[in-house]
Amino acid sequence: MILKIKNRSSLKNASCSIQIIAAIVLAACRPADESKVNEELHSQEKSFTGKLSRVVVLGVALSEIVYDLNCGARVVAVDESCTTIPDYDTLPRVGYYRNFSAEGVLAQRPTLVLASSLSGPPAAIQQLKASGVPVAIIDESQGLMSVPQKIKHVASVLGCPCQAEGLAEHVERSLRTDPLAGVAPRVLFLMSPPGMGNWLAAGWGTVAQEVIEAAGGRNAVEGFRGYKPLSREAMVVMQPDLIVMPGDALVRAGGLNSVLDALGFSPDSAARSASVYEVDLASFLSTGSRIGNSVLELRNRLRCAEIARQDATRRVIVYSNSETD
Repeated sequence: MILKIKNRSSLKNASCSIQIIAAIVLAACRPADESKVNEELHSQEKSFTGKLSRVVVLGVALSEIVYDLNCGARVVAVDESCTTIPDYDTLPRVGYYRNFSAEGVLAQRPTLVLASSLSGPPAAIQQLKASGVPVAIIDESQGLMSVPQKIKHVASVLGCPCQAEGLAEHVERSLRTDPLAGVAPRVLFLMSPPGMGNWLAAGWGTVAQEVIEAAGGRNAVEGFRGYKPLSREAMVVMQPDLIVMPGDALVRAGGLNSVLDALGFSPDSAARSASVYEVDLASFLSTGSRIGNSVLELRNRLRCAEIARQDATRRVIVYSNSETD
């Protein structure tokens, strides 16, 4: 029996760009020299007061934070990764934040550029600074637990520190969820770059694993770091209770059974009876002010997956973010 449970939120992005996929894969890697990043951040003690009317944002997490601080009206352009806020859909795009051109940003006549520390190339950042436009670099080299501090840093730059307290506190509470009763459910996170056809699983050191653990689950992948294809050996022992994957990728692949066939899971594999949770990739893994929502939603799915596992009549539950059957 297949039970389809709808989520009230619509699937906002029908397809996820290869650039967003690349950002998620690369985000699993920390900078080799974090001291250089911190040195750059600590050098930004100057005030940006009076220079906030035309803000260009580079990085999806930062775009969420600015919006949730009620400062979205100041944003005049964003990069291609910023797909999680519908109000930004009509704004000009200045390329992809990991590979943008300074000319495209400067064409928007910004009075402030708010950039992720993962933005680049370095020459483009230097060109922005040389132009005289204030550039605020926000540290994104850390994990989920640093998100509240990231919120406060952005609020300080924008001159609204008081507005950060409630938002940061909400995220902190979301990330401090109590453990689920019993054994932590095993969660397999999969994604498939558009046009490539192969599936990548989230291993150690990824945002996906951090979300899984914060929600009370445990990563079903134990043999590697980052995002990689599953080996046949790994699939033999894989026994996920819940499979998380982008809804658009699931549709492109022709449904769950087609995905499991492509991965090589045998007909009697535990994965065939696992529950499935469809997500919007950019929203689910953005380490911005809405990451707490991802954690809480996944926690609810884990509870439902446990109920389904105990009920033999409900072999597969598909959670859908779409409004249509």
